[in-house]
Amino acid sequence: MDGLDMVAIATGYGCPARRVESADRLRPELTAALTADGPMLLNVPVADPGSFRL
Repeated sequence: MDGLDMVAIATGYGCPARRVESADRLRPELTAALTADGPMLLNVPVADPGSFRL
């Protein structure tokens, strides 16, 4: 969501959050989030979200 600092919003609510800026940081940040004691937001910007299909 352009214009919103999701990391700052989550942090403001007491939820740890990180922004993943590069592909090589995704695995370690995801590992940290999955092993955290509680919820953690990972903000992962994608250059072309239209290229992904669920």
